[in-house]
Amino acid sequence: PTIATVSPRQLKTILHDCQEEFIQVVPTNDILHRLKREHIISDREINDMRHLPYEEDRTASLFDILLKRASHDNFQVFCQVLQNHSVRVVQQFGNDLEAMARDAAARLHTG
Repeated sequence: PTIATVSPRQLKTILHDCQEEFIQVVPTNDILHRLKREHIISDREINDMRHLPYEEDRTASLFDILLKRASHDNFQVFCQVLQNHSVRVVQQFGNDLEAMARDAAARLHTG
């Protein structure tokens, strides 16, 4: 089973379940341009986030954008961006998100 079989609704549930860790772990400033290159966020959204005073606010804004655009493609790319980050805890969070999506896909096939 692949992430491609997981519905946007299930991906949103996974993100909601990890929201607190997402806000604490995701290095928004480090990954914005990569997410833009991957067409997950726009220049305007980056600009809006940069005007927020705290990193936690920027990360919460990114979380909201990902929730709105929860597709398996965007989710997979987001996980890969995290997995390719230089900080181990960020890499692990990307691995964990992907594993949760794979588990959801497996439950679809066995359930």
